[in-house]
Amino acid sequence: MKQRMAVAITTVAVAVGTVFVGVGTASAATPSASCKTSGSTTTTPGLTTANVAHTTKLTGKLTACTGSGGVKSGTASGTLKGKGSCTSLATKGSTVGTGTLTIKWNNSKSSTVSATLKSQGGSVSGSTVTAKFTLSGKVKSGLFAGKAVSGTYTGHFALKPGICTASNPVKTIPFSGNTKVA
Repeated sequence: MKQRMAVAITTVAVAVGTVFVGVGTASAATPSASCKTSGSTTTTPGLTTANVAHTTKLTGKLTACTGSGGVKSGTASGTLKGKGSCTSLATKGSTVGTGTLTIKWNNSKSSTVSATLKSQGGSVSGSTVTAKFTLSGKVKSGLFAGKAVSGTYTGHFALKPGICTASNPVKTIPFSGNTKVA
């Protein structure tokens, strides 16, 4: 059960990390953008108990944005690459992946973000695995260039028999949270 939980948490971390790479960092000053974020990640070849290289593609929506930058919403997409397993990715502080995200804002401008996603651990309640993640990075180009990006996200998926195995790898994880650009 403990290994299944670690595998499940790891899977959520990879998925969530991938989608939220695009926005957010806490700051005492008003952020340029602070948005609710939701989406999903798809990991190839899928997470199992084997420690292997993986690619996570993410898509997400940023909504209810506030801040000095004037954006109201956006869409995020990108790719994160890492190496790990369901078990290794469940470790708090472990790097889930690094990569680039593109955020297309409602004002027709975009931001290209270099990001790192880290696991903050997780839990299992009944048949649901909950994983927590943090995102940190910087806008490399476009709207908000040079600004820091940070985010906190939670992903959920069903804890099914045989999950995180070669025949039943974790591939898709839905997530939600908040992203900031400051």
